[in-house]
Amino acid sequence: MSRRSGFSLSEVLVSLLILSLVSVLMVGVIPSSIFGLRQAQHRQAALQLCQTTAAGLRGVGFDQLPTSDWSPDKTYQVDSLDYTIQYRISELPEQDPTSHKPLAKLIECRVHWFIQHRPSRYEYATLVLR
Repeated sequence: MSRRSGFSLSEVLVSLLILSLVSVLMVGVIPSSIFGLRQAQHRQAALQLCQTTAAGLRGVGFDQLPTSDWSPDKTYQVDSLDYTIQYRISELPEQDPTSHKPLAKLIECRVHWFIQHRPSRYEYATLVLR
């Protein structure tokens, strides 16, 4: 009498147990991956708002760019989420020795938004050179 080839019932049950454990663990990873992806999208939108604001300020020209304290809040809606942005401009202490004028100005931006009543914040800074 020869033995039949194939899987025994215990081997099938062990493989199903392993497969179900791996599946349960993978299902637990998916929501955190989706949350991380959404956070990255929100940070990307905040960065884009900061870069657009800084580009607009740079377009004014170095000498016409006034120093200021934090600007009033301005709200933008991106993908049905409200982002509030502020910026300020400050002169850096390095000066041109011949004219005693600043060589650089610093533009700082702050963006705030809320996701499910939890605040999030993004900060950005860039230099404008003479």
